Amino acid sequence: MKKFKFSVFCLSMLFLLVLGGCSDDNNEVTPGEGPGSEVTIEIESGKGDEGSAIYATSATISLNLKGVETYTYQVEEGSVSESDFPDGEIMFANAEKENGNGIFTAQDGKNTAYLYGLNGNTKYTAIFAFKVGTEYQVKGFEFTTPEYSRRINASSR
Repeated sequence: MKKFKFSVFCLSMLFLLVLGGCSDDNNEVTPGEGPGSEVTIEIESGKGDEGSAIYATSATISLNLKGVETYTYQVEEGSVSESDFPDGEIMFANAEKENGNGIFTAQDGKNTAYLYGLNGNTKYTAIFAFKVGTEYQVKGFEFTTPEYSRRINASSR
C-alpha cells in the first residue's frame, strides 16, 4: 500500500510540475504596443542632398527608423504596386542568397541604404522589408534616376 501511495504522490507531483511548467507564454507584444515599442519607418530621398540623393547610376536613400531590428531591400525597375510587393519573409530569405543585397542591422534614427547599378532616366521602386519583433513590414519607395550627364564614347587612340 505504501508503494501505491508513493506512486500516486509521485504522479501527482509530476502532473503539477508539467501543468505549472506550461504557463501562458503568449504574451507577445504586437509592434506598436507596449511601453517603448513604438515603430517608425520613414523613407525619403532628396535630389542634390548629399546625405540622401538620386543620381544616374545610384541612389542614396535615408531611412528614419525606430523599433526596427533589421531590414533588407530589393530594387525593381518600373512602378510596383503594394499588392505586388513580395512577403517580408521571402525578401529576408532571398537577401542571404548569393546575389542578395544582405540583411542590415537597423539603428534607431537615421539609417542609409545605398543602391547601385541603376540606369539613367529610369523609374524604379525600392522595396524595403523591415523586421519588427516577429513580424515584417514591407514598404516601397518610387524614384526616377536623372539622365546621364556625360556620355562615354569609345575612341581608339
